[in-house]
Amino acid sequence: MACARVWSPTTTPEDGVTPKPDFSILLLTYNRGAQAAKRVGELERYVLQAHPATDLVVFDNGSRSGLPVDLAMACQDSKQVLLAHFEENLGFGPGFNWVAQNLAKGQNFVFLSDDVEVYGDFIPRLTQELEATPTAFLCKEVVNWRAGWNVFGDTVFSYPQGYFLACSRQMWEEFGGFDPQFSPAGYEDVDLGYRIQQEGLPLIGLPDLPVRHTALADDRMEKTIALRRLFARKWGLPNIPERP
Repeated sequence: MACARVWSPTTTPEDGVTPKPDFSILLLTYNRGAQAAKRVGELERYVLQAHPATDLVVFDNGSRSGLPVDLAMACQDSKQVLLAHFEENLGFGPGFNWVAQNLAKGQNFVFLSDDVEVYGDFIPRLTQELEATPTAFLCKEVVNWRAGWNVFGDTVFSYPQGYFLACSRQMWEEFGGFDPQFSPAGYEDVDLGYRIQQEGLPLIGLPDLPVRHTALADDRMEKTIALRRLFARKWGLPNIPERP
């Protein structure tokens, strides 16, 4: 396990008791300090100021140049932001798993990628859905059509797009988080979606959430193809087509 350095908020409540937040937002970034700093600013403006019982855990997942200065500056003045830096890249799923287990304190989790713009307050919408359906997994969009990467033979797998995912802490812990086999990144969301459906649990898309995926370019085609083979082997599926 890579060593993590953590910078915590410097203030504490007057009574010395820190209640568990309603939501912990987990923001992952890797080599995108400027993008992550923008996300921190958006979350501070639209979400954290409106919800004192929400905290933000920002983790730099082993950026090659070390902790980005602009990201550190964006986090330093907020009482609700905890900043962590890993010396090595743990991967998308394993990184989120580690932070959820070791740093996040909330009763509910929001998993957020650094290429997701936030332009409004999403906490009330998530609260409404989780109060109505506590076992639900929530996302911006459920991919339930033939998108290529989710087609194996004649079977189409529905899955939550992994850039924005929310659920209760209890459900995340029961599922054990993302399968760490799918590293550095790819198919952990497809795998999670399949596991959710096997258990007969709700997977709900919320297209009205005020977030926008910018889908920054990432050259990882060959790694994704290898992870597709891994997913097919795990579940005994025909890896057809191999390169959608």
